[in-house]
Amino acid sequence: MKNWFLYTIILMMIGCHPSGKEVEFVFEVPEFSKEKLDARTKLVLSPSLYLDWVNDRGNGLCRSKEVSQVLYNLKFKPFEYIICQELGKENITSKEFKENYSELTGMTYFNFQIQVTDQSNEFLKYAPTNRMSYQERVMYCSFQMQNDIKLVVGLDSLPCSMYHFERTYGITPYGNFIIGFQELPIAPEYTFVFSDNLFANGIIKFSFKRELLTNVPKLKTT
Repeated sequence: MKNWFLYTIILMMIGCHPSGKEVEFVFEVPEFSKEKLDARTKLVLSPSLYLDWVNDRGNGLCRSKEVSQVLYNLKFKPFEYIICQELGKENITSKEFKENYSELTGMTYFNFQIQVTDQSNEFLKYAPTNRMSYQERVMYCSFQMQNDIKLVVGLDSLPCSMYHFERTYGITPYGNFIIGFQELPIAPEYTFVFSDNLFANGIIKFSFKRELLTNVPKLKTT
């Protein structure tokens, strides 16, 4: 049985790329056995350990892909993870958990980051082509990029319904985007799709099996 490893990136002729070739980057997820997925739901973790668990790439919720010196990072965020982040404390009461959980329902959340791998300053200053000026990139990330993000579920596509660009003005080398989709219909797989009109790196995809997103640990409350 295949365990904890990344499959080969398959190149297919779709999308667009600065080289002139049309390329679609397809990322397949690691295979998890049913026993391991079931074991995840039996875990009960404290807030700090929950944050660590989600950020551990071995658990499959954090993905990365590099294309033409641009690194794309995607993280699926369970409700429990968001609650731990927002409350920022080690002891969360059952009442606090239920109140915050109810406010999050109806949406599915991701963090999406874009970083240029060979520079330490603001990612928007990277200019491999003359397609966009710096100000045009700022405007694109702030107001237009939402239209180039979708979640493919079977034959349907869900538009990005919540979008926020956290601009750091060079404090961090990456751009952070908070992404939300309406509550997901039941399907065996979900594919996050970004049509990169910022750096013209084609269609960037990250696929998640449904079991990977639903079989997550429980949060320990007091």
